[in-house]
Amino acid sequence: MLPPAQTIDLDSLRVGFAHRMTEVIEEAGNLEAFWRITRRSTGRLSEWRSEGHKNWPEMKAFIEMVARADINPAWLIFGRGPKRLSDV
Repeated sequence: MLPPAQTIDLDSLRVGFAHRMTEVIEEAGNLEAFWRITRRSTGRLSEWRSEGHKNWPEMKAFIEMVARADINPAWLIFGRGPKRLSDV
């Protein structure tokens, strides 16, 4: 039996996503270094690491970013699981 549906607070997810984006960008060294890894525009990366961002990455851009940077998408969105995709 599946658990009851949970209410998802998108604002909390968005803020957590921004904090975790900031963390991985800082681990890479800086925004330019993270851009070299992911090939996502620095403008978009800056937007996504801001708590005030409203636009989530498009699916293709998101998948390319997490794959290139070895980031677990569940960790980046929900803060759950190992940080590295290679550890899943």
